[in-house]
Amino acid sequence: MEFNVMEFKVGTYDLHPEANFNFQLNRMVMYADGDLEEVKEAARKITDMASWVSTFLELGERALQEGRTGQAISYFRGAEFFMYGDIQEKHRIYERAMDLFYATVIARCGSPSPRGAWARYSCTGVTTPARRSFSGPSCI
Repeated sequence: MEFNVMEFKVGTYDLHPEANFNFQLNRMVMYADGDLEEVKEAARKITDMASWVSTFLELGERALQEGRTGQAISYFRGAEFFMYGDIQEKHRIYERAMDLFYATVIARCGSPSPRGAWARYSCTGVTTPARRSFSGPSCI
């Protein structure tokens, strides 16, 4: 069985003067397949959470159109991270990122339904995925 090895980058970048945005931008670049130069350009447009969300939704769409699915997933999840208020839109963007992720898993692994390993739990009208334990090989 072949496994992909994930290599973590070391260090941080000074991408934004606001500490929370800077931290999240670094997470995106260092661990979530974000493109450093693209994220640097995006950081210059970010002034508040609303501009963060619109910037990363736009980047996600562009990455998807260019066939950069991993980066699209990262950018959609980044946008969703700072969404508040409209829970349905937040959930829609989250689901879109997860659907792209699982489509990628299926394409790479040939698994008919890797999302079957996830259960949906509902509390106060909000449904969230949670990992269920299962046995079997992992292809990622």
